[in-house]
Amino acid sequence: MLTKQDIIENKKRYSKLETMSFEFYKTAVLDSENGIMPVGSGRFLSLPENEIKKYLALASDTFSNRIDDRMLSLSIDQNSLYRQLPECLEESIEADKITERAFAEICEQIHEKYDYLGKLLVVAFFETWDVPAKSSDGKTLEDGDLVSKRILVSVAPITTTKTGLEYKEGKIIPREKQWIVGKPEMGFLWPSWEGREDQRDRFMYYTANPAKPGHEFMEYGLGTLPIMTATEYRENFELLVKRVEDDPDEARKYLEQIKDGIEQYYREAKNVPFPSPDMLMDPDDLEKILRSIGVVDQKLVEEYREEFSGELPKMKWLVSDKEVKEAEKRRRKKKLSKLMKEAAQKLKQAHPENVFLADMLLSEAEKNEKG
Repeated sequence: MLTKQDIIENKKRYSKLETMSFEFYKTAVLDSENGIMPVGSGRFLSLPENEIKKYLALASDTFSNRIDDRMLSLSIDQNSLYRQLPECLEESIEADKITERAFAEICEQIHEKYDYLGKLLVVAFFETWDVPAKSSDGKTLEDGDLVSKRILVSVAPITTTKTGLEYKEGKIIPREKQWIVGKPEMGFLWPSWEGREDQRDRFMYYTANPAKPGHEFMEYGLGTLPIMTATEYRENFELLVKRVEDDPDEARKYLEQIKDGIEQYYREAKNVPFPSPDMLMDPDDLEKILRSIGVVDQKLVEEYREEFSGELPKMKWLVSDKEVKEAEKRRRKKKLSKLMKEAAQKLKQAHPENVFLADMLLSEAEKNEKG
C-alpha cells in the first residue's frame, strides 16, 4: 500500500545531490508532429553540477503527497497484451542500466499512447540505492540489507517564450524565442516503492492533472489495470447529482447540501474507535446522508448504486479540501448566527427599550447566514 512516507522518502532523496543515487540517464524530446528525437545519455554524475541540480528538480517534482489523486499505485495486469514496457524495464534492471531497447520502448509508448500536443522532454534515470534500515521508532540506521534498483521516468512539457525586447549588459536588445522545460506533467517509478520495499508488480505513477491522468497510457502503455483518480470519482459524482436535478441552480445548492452532509458524516465516523481513513461510501451511506439533510431521494441512491457498481469511492474523495474548508466556514457562520439570534431575543426580553439594538443583531445574523 502506497503511503506518504514512501513518497516523502523518495522526494527528499532526489532533491539533493548528497542523497540521490542515480547512475545513468537518458533523455529525448518527443514532438507530437515530428516523432522522437534522442538527446543525450551517459553517467549521471558526469554532467555539470548545475545541470545535475536541474534534473534532480525534475525527479523530485515527479512525486506528490496527494495519494489516490496525483500519485497512484498501478497494478500490472498479468493478462494484458500490452506488457512490453514492463518486460523491457525488467531487462534494464537485470542489465544494471537503461538499455537502448527499454528507452526506445518508453519513448514509443509515451508518444503513441499518451495524449499530448507540442513537445515533451522525457528523462529516464537508473538508480542503485543501498536502502538504510529503519528502527521501530523511525530513526534511520547506517546499514541495511536491501538494495533497490529502479528506473524513474519524468515527462515534462517544453514550451516557448514570446519574442520581444530584453535588458542585457546595459543595452536593450531583441529577445529571441526560447524553449523552456516546465515541471513534470507525468512520470512513473518502477518498481513501485511501497512499505519501504520494491513492488515489481506495480508502478508508482504521477500525474499533474488528476482530471485527465492518461488512462490510455496507463492501460496500454504501462500494461496496468484501469484505475480512477479521486478527482475523477468526485467529478463523476457531481455529474450524477446534476443529472438527477434538472435545474442548474437547484443542482448546485443540492450538491452543496449533500457534500456538507458527506463531510459531516465522515468527520463523525472518524471519531469512533478504530476508524478507517479509507472508508468507502456505499449506497446505504448515501441514503443516511440524504436523510441527515432532510431529503429522501431514492432515484439518486439507485443512480449512485449503478454508477459505482464496479468500485466504490472512498468517502473523502467526494469532497475536496477546498470544499471541506468552505463547509467548516459555513458551520462557523451558522453557529455565530444562532448565538446572535439568541442574544437578540434575550436583549428584547431583558431590556425592551433596546429593541432597536436587538433588531440590528437579528439583521446582522441574517446577513451572516446569507453571506
